[in-house]
Amino acid sequence: MGIVEAAEVVEPCSDSFDDEVRENSAERSEVVEKITNGLPAELTESQRCDIFQLLQEYESIFYEGEYDIGRTPLVEYRIDTVGH
Repeated sequence: MGIVEAAEVVEPCSDSFDDEVRENSAERSEVVEKITNGLPAELTESQRCDIFQLLQEYESIFYEGEYDIGRTPLVEYRIDTVGH
């Protein structure tokens, strides 16, 4: 037996991530562009496209200006990855 859950449909990436980046560059914020340009060279086109889409979807959460909510030194946390 199993559990049935709703699935999220993910649109396939275009054949070339670089073409999509160029086409959408006018719409992207500087933050998304900076992160996208800093991605490791080892990533595949598919991985780059997935990250690009994720960044575009959630670009409103990134700090972009003087009056945006940013980082705070008042809260500390640790993520225990158990050596992974």
